[in-house]
Amino acid sequence: MEWSLNSLWQNSRMTSDLYFRVFLVALLFFSAGCKNEQDKDDPEFYYYPSKNVYYDPLKKDFWYSLNGAKTWSTFKNNNNAEPSNLGERVVIRSRNAEVFKDNEDHRKIYAGRLYLINADAANAAGLPEVSERKVVQKRTTQASRRRTTAKPKNNIGKFIDKIFGKAR
Repeated sequence: MEWSLNSLWQNSRMTSDLYFRVFLVALLFFSAGCKNEQDKDDPEFYYYPSKNVYYDPLKKDFWYSLNGAKTWSTFKNNNNAEPSNLGERVVIRSRNAEVFKDNEDHRKIYAGRLYLINADAANAAGLPEVSERKVVQKRTTQASRRRTTAKPKNNIGKFIDKIFGKAR
């Protein structure tokens, strides 16, 4: 009788191991099937947070803003070389071809920098008041030496000066 209970216990243990393995395989297939295939179909864009610049590798276009992300300009990358001075890049997948429209979110997520260059001064170069401006020389100041007064020495300092002489 003991032998039959032992074999029954082993059979139930084998069936529970089999059920556990089937469960793990089913869970693996389920998780693989639930991956978002939509992300794979979205085109890639490169975002350079340190310069707040986007790059479209398919069209070879750079998108940049100089007025605090109010308007965006583009230029073509004709040499097909990867830019080295834009810093680290981040890959962004987006269905929207104008990926820069989500720039505020991208700056928050990737610690992007916002550039605001005063374009009004550059556009006003042809105005008479701008062309009549004179360059004013700035004064340079020289540092003056301060007179320092020696602190009165205590008894130990006087003793050391007598033995070794005064330091000059």
